[in-house]
Amino acid sequence: MENSEIKQKYSTLRIRFIAISGVFFVLMCAWIYISSSAREELLGIPSAAWLIALVLALTVYGVFFFRFYRCPNCDSRLPKGWTIKTCQSCGCHLSEQ
Repeated sequence: MENSEIKQKYSTLRIRFIAISGVFFVLMCAWIYISSSAREELLGIPSAAWLIALVLALTVYGVFFFRFYRCPNCDSRLPKGWTIKTCQSCGCHLSEQ
């Protein structure tokens, strides 16, 4: 696999990871707001639905991180973080940052 193709695949993977993290963060903030203010709903959505959405988002985040957040070159699990420059297993350059 060419280095530019590896960088493109990692860039796509990173964008998806950040998007999933953002959704989880928004749902977590909504749930904290609902819990701390003793409200029964937010934006017309019941608090139980917010909790279910939060649990689903956490599940998606976990599955994505452990199953799909891998090096495009050697398929080894990448360390936590959004700004990984090289794979620790194969030494492949993943980004130009």
